Amino acid sequence: FVSWLGYGVTQGKAAIVQLFTAQECDAIIGCMKTDGETPGVMSASRTAELYQGRVNTSRHLIADERMAKCLLQRFQNCLVPAREGSAAPLSLLSQMKHGLEVVAVNEKIRLVSTEEGGEHQKHADISEPSDDGSRISRLTFQCYLNPEAYEGGRFQLYPEERGGNEAVDIEIEKGCAVVFVQEDPELLHGGGPKGPGAAKRAIRGNLDVAV
Repeated sequence: FVSWLGYGVTQGKAAIVQLFTAQECDAIIGCMKTDGETPGVMSASRTAELYQGRVNTSRHLIADERMAKCLLQRFQNCLVPAREGSAAPLSLLSQMKHGLEVVAVNEKIRLVSTEEGGEHQKHADISEPSDDGSRISRLTFQCYLNPEAYEGGRFQLYPEERGGNEAVDIEIEKGCAVVFVQEDPELLHGGGPKGPGAAKRAIRGNLDVAV
């Protein structure tokens, strides 16, 4: 656990956590593809056609049950430091909205690459059903794999306390993820314009609850 997101977001709706080591980040980057001819990869041009507000961004969709189970375990083991007067740390999921209902990380995970000039405009994430219909997502995680390698491209929040139209850049360290509630007006967010440097690499996935 790194911190609650802040900026007027109700505590328990969004947090920043360390999800991967630097070595794990680099290994994942080595597996990411951007060529639209590769199975599971949606090119930047195709992504822009199908999804409004996504610029210079390609998606590599994988279905990896082993990674999903590993990530679920990491979320379950993540501890929020004890508050003053509290006897012991508390599990992150016990403090997150919908957290105690989480039964899985969805095995369909998006490996996202953004080139210079790319961005993801303001939006709120929506809930998505699992393929078999037994689960539905309630939380998103977005993990940044190489923020040290490029300029810009930060996670942006549009705080209600600032009218919902002013973006705030939030610095997130390598291997850290924002985990947040879906379909919530406090969590309007985006990805800021990416500047010079290496391609921005991130992982995006869902935490599911039983239907």
